[in-house]
Amino acid sequence: MKRKRLFVSMVAMVTVFALAIPAFAVKYGEPDTSPEMYPSVGMLAMLKTDGFFYVCSGTLIDADSVLTAGHCTVDSVAIWVNFLQTPIPFFASGAVAASDWATHPDYDDFATFPDTSDIGVVNFPAGTFAAMTPVELADVDTLTELATARGTKNTRFQIAGYGVQATNGQGHLDVFLQQRYRGEVRLINLNSANNDGANVQVTAAPGTGGALCFGDSGGPVLHEGAIVAVNSFVLNLECAGSGFAFRVDHADIQAWIAANT
Repeated sequence: MKRKRLFVSMVAMVTVFALAIPAFAVKYGEPDTSPEMYPSVGMLAMLKTDGFFYVCSGTLIDADSVLTAGHCTVDSVAIWVNFLQTPIPFFASGAVAASDWATHPDYDDFATFPDTSDIGVVNFPAGTFAAMTPVELADVDTLTELATARGTKNTRFQIAGYGVQATNGQGHLDVFLQQRYRGEVRLINLNSANNDGANVQVTAAPGTGGALCFGDSGGPVLHEGAIVAVNSFVLNLECAGSGFAFRVDHADIQAWIAANT
């Protein structure tokens, strides 16, 4: 079977920070304001070994740890987080430097697709975010149980992130405001060739309430307030197709997260 090319949802920050173009984040969603529903979702800035900055999203899961995607943490030489709804300018408005981070040892730039192990954690000095409320991981096998339940296609998830609203169709951003957006997506599939028990596929179309795009990587997919997956990849450069998130409701993944936070 011919393998589909994957386009992971990351955005080069050195370019977008130089632009002043009004934009959105979670496509078809709305700004996370009045009131903020996801204050524990932050923007991550990563300086990579290639000398460029990149943007991802992540979720506070304890007083000093942020959960994100593996392709966000891998090859990083420095990482910062900012939990402001609109962190502009990023480094002058509350950014906090990480003390260390970890990428799942089985992550290999999607070479093991569909079970990519696209998960990472970013740690900060003890108690850095003690005044904030962390988000819990969903119970083990939450999505597995949903997959066998009646009415699965009506299952809704909540998403949040700092990604772009539109691209030029060639893998470059069109608009990016550096603002946290929120939305709602519908479960499409858990067991297709692109998922195979490792990923969850969600809607990405106007009128569905939200969609994932570049920069949303690592942000949460939430079910009943708990994280069931982290945003991972899309299949086209316009973010027009389905979104895919790596599941964190597996016991081995949760054990790895616990061991590295």
